[in-house]
Amino acid sequence: MGYFKDYKHQKDIIVFRNYIKDHSDDLDIIRKKMNELYDYMKEFAPSYADKEGYINYDYRFFVVLLNRIENALPLHFILNNAPDFDFNRKYEHINNDSISAFGEKEIMEYIVHRGRCFMAAYFSTNHNEEKVDIGKQDLLQFCNISAGNVKFIVGALRLESLNVTINPAFYSKVNLYEEGNNHAFTLVKIGSKQYIVDLTYSQFFQLRNNNYNRIGIPVLGGCGPGFYMTLTEERREFAEKLMKYGYVEATDANIKLYFDGFAMSYRNGLYYEDTEEIIYETSYTAQDYMNFITGVDSQVKHEKIEYLGRQKKILRNPHKSFAPNNNGR
Repeated sequence: MGYFKDYKHQKDIIVFRNYIKDHSDDLDIIRKKMNELYDYMKEFAPSYADKEGYINYDYRFFVVLLNRIENALPLHFILNNAPDFDFNRKYEHINNDSISAFGEKEIMEYIVHRGRCFMAAYFSTNHNEEKVDIGKQDLLQFCNISAGNVKFIVGALRLESLNVTINPAFYSKVNLYEEGNNHAFTLVKIGSKQYIVDLTYSQFFQLRNNNYNRIGIPVLGGCGPGFYMTLTEERREFAEKLMKYGYVEATDANIKLYFDGFAMSYRNGLYYEDTEEIIYETSYTAQDYMNFITGVDSQVKHEKIEYLGRQKKILRNPHKSFAPNNNGR
């Protein structure tokens, strides 16, 4: 019976995959069918769980199929991610000797421009950097390279900087997704001010992992940060500004906005099933997040670890809605 059950679900998922592939130019159809696929994944999950609700290893095979479908979706961004960048735009050269003649805004724009020129060169073929649209690149797994390059540029100017790695739930002892799902950015200090520089932030706003219906699927961990950043005007404006200019001042408000998206993305469906409320917010402050990224504290110390990262148990109600401003059904 197990073999035939597995085969049926595999066959059904492949039908979804083929239909989505055949309609790859229609985003409305893609969204509709992906919603149906996410619902289907949650519906049959209980048949792969033990009496305590823990999902067994066989179910992971179907999640692998789901991930392959998501990764094959067209490159589409859920917010305006167009960077303010022209490879041929001229900037007055800044170095350690001349930097005192420039203001903070000029220095930050210079750093970002140099960083984005490197990105254009990285993604170019036949040395046609000026033709590369970096706003249309898949920047997944490029953050460490980009942050390293930004730190090199900043170091050449004799400015202070710190490359920061965001671990899942800001917890470094164990990867709550088993592997990956880290992110790197750079903190740059000029005078008394600090700036968040993140040239790969757009990777979190792709269609492939920003559907709230992903929340609650066992083995997955919920949505990408982008989904949560679309839910209020303040978050949207912040996200579009960071993707456009590549940096923001690290004010308390901006620190909270930046890290809130990550913190919410680490919560799986069990968190919301336990709280019985669908409220996509956090109570963390800017200082909390600074403690998180310096290793003094972590999200795990404030929320149950089983509610963060990969979801290891099924939902009590596989039909529970995770729609924004909805208390579920």
